[in-house]
Amino acid sequence: MQYLGYMLLGLVAGFVSKLLGMGGGVLVVPVLIFFFALPMKMAVGTSLAYIAPVALSGALQDAFKEYINYRIALVAIPFGIMGTYIGSKVSDELKGNT
Repeated sequence: MQYLGYMLLGLVAGFVSKLLGMGGGVLVVPVLIFFFALPMKMAVGTSLAYIAPVALSGALQDAFKEYINYRIALVAIPFGIMGTYIGSKVSDELKGNT
């Protein structure tokens, strides 16, 4: 039964992510914490692992439709990667509930 919840979460988060153009983590992290009792850091890590292939799928669909400005993406991506590195270091210094 719990796997059904995971599947429903994935379906809804993927739909909302693509429909609104936002990371599904806005939905996934709170659901993992409140409904599946995951600790904060595990919920964030699980959400990021989930979002990577889902975002790639959405990006590929948009690429086929020529909805991507590659100049912006290629400049922003390295800085986004640096941001995740910095965020990870800061997160390591915070308590789980923070």
